[in-house]
Amino acid sequence: MRLPKVTLAVMVVAVLSAMVGATHLRPDPFGIGCLVTLAVLALHPVLFRGALPTMARLSIRAGLFGLAVETLVLTRYMVVWPSTVIPVAGDVPTPSSEIPALMIGTAGSALVAGTMFGLALARLSWRPPRGAVAGVTMLAVAGVVTAMSAYRTWQDTPSGVPEIEIPAGNAADVMVVSSTFVFNPGAGLATAVVLTGAYLLVDRCTRRDRPGVAGEGAGQAP
Repeated sequence: MRLPKVTLAVMVVAVLSAMVGATHLRPDPFGIGCLVTLAVLALHPVLFRGALPTMARLSIRAGLFGLAVETLVLTRYMVVWPSTVIPVAGDVPTPSSEIPALMIGTAGSALVAGTMFGLALARLSWRPPRGAVAGVTMLAVAGVVTAMSAYRTWQDTPSGVPEIEIPAGNAADVMVVSSTFVFNPGAGLATAVVLTGAYLLVDRCTRRDRPGVAGEGAGQAP
């Protein structure tokens, strides 16, 4: 069973919102767009109608959950990255110190999600449809690229925060904030790849969710 046209239209709008948010490093449209898209996929009828093996359905849900965690971590990253904030006194960690951990969390979530989606295809009792395989491939590539980016960030961040001297007369909780405008079309493209990959996986697996099809033809080509 395919998604209703209205639901599909909502998901398209959500994907566009996520792409715009990623391109301009805006956490609200990015987070909302991604989570709405993943929620639509998580509520897809194929995950409730028994058209897929139980382990395949559970693996898909686990993969979608992994992408949701990745979205939350990236949303926090978008809050931290645009500004460099340096405490004048105290042991409060600077936001820049969060960046490597956030990138590692993003890469880990992406790789776990890709693994779960791959396991879902392995649990199918028929040869995985090409569209679903393409979706998993897109997610795997995005996960590897994210992991490489996390590694580079981990290496570069420690020396990336400038030291600024502030007169001793200022209050201890004064902070220096420097904001920058961000335009990163690559991030928007990566977001589109991940969400499209997730959609292809779930949607193409539903090809078997039709009367007289789900229970027959095991092992046949789609």
